[in-house]
Amino acid sequence: MPIKLFNLFFLTVNLAGTFQSEPTLSVTPTAGQGEWFSVLIENYEEREGRDARFQVRFLTLAEKELINRQSFPLRYGFGPAVQAFVIGTYLEWPPGDYIVEVKSLRTNWIKRETVRITPVGYPSAELRLDRALTDLITAPDPRKEEDTREFWRIMNTYEPFAAPLLPEFVKPVVDPHRTSSPFGVRRTYIYHTGRRSVSYHWGVDYAGPTGTPVYAPAPGRVVLAKSRVVSGNTVMIEHLPGVISIYYHLNTIEVAREQEVQTGTLIGTIGSTGLSTGPHLHFEVRVHGIPISPETLYKDLLVRLPQHYLSPPAPTPAVAPAVGAGE
Repeated sequence: MPIKLFNLFFLTVNLAGTFQSEPTLSVTPTAGQGEWFSVLIENYEEREGRDARFQVRFLTLAEKELINRQSFPLRYGFGPAVQAFVIGTYLEWPPGDYIVEVKSLRTNWIKRETVRITPVGYPSAELRLDRALTDLITAPDPRKEEDTREFWRIMNTYEPFAAPLLPEFVKPVVDPHRTSSPFGVRRTYIYHTGRRSVSYHWGVDYAGPTGTPVYAPAPGRVVLAKSRVVSGNTVMIEHLPGVISIYYHLNTIEVAREQEVQTGTLIGTIGSTGLSTGPHLHFEVRVHGIPISPETLYKDLLVRLPQHYLSPPAPTPAVAPAVGAGE
């Protein structure tokens, strides 16, 4: 399927592909709450070297640091060297201007761009839980604590120089299914005791018959495949450094930890394990631990690249030998 490009509105873009005295920084200027910014660093080989390293920070205007990690190289068999980074926008970060700062770890080059988070309206819902589901959430359980620790160990593991090719996401389920709960819903849980608690729905729920196949939406590496207390049978896949997709409440798990998967690899089936009121897939995507709306990934690439990075150069036409050549 050809790669789709949308929203290629960079603050700075160099389509020439020629070396410059300084790297070129390209950042998407706006992103909604629960979406992401794409950062691209080009034309750095002459000044920084092909194996250059860059530190990326995301800051408030008051200089409060929200994210601080290294960029990662995108690996292609053609074109110039390019490094990238993805910044997820937390649902509760207020709309307004923020700062993206990129700094070379080898030289004194540093550059900042101002970007804007725009407001996105997300719905609210109430969910009534019976005694069993109430106990599943509220009862102390050391297994839940270990599940949480393992989850954040995975989220905080970041190897910037282990990047695969840039993935293109597709929906992990096919018909029959329906969207039973969208991303970002502010949920009020009403326990059987009458007590209430509030949390956000960090993914999208696809309801379907038990046993409906669930497929990998993009290439990656399985970093978790096991049963957990609250999320039931769970799979997690790393697609880019810091970019992990998550699948909860599966009936069966069809992959193993450390397994490499491709788009369309069967990873499990829809079920109702863990905290679930009916068979469905909870599909979640996190960027450096920050949940983003999974369905925005079907429309765009996580790193928004100019066209000259997406297609190999046309082959050089063969030149006919001169008359009498070789005689």
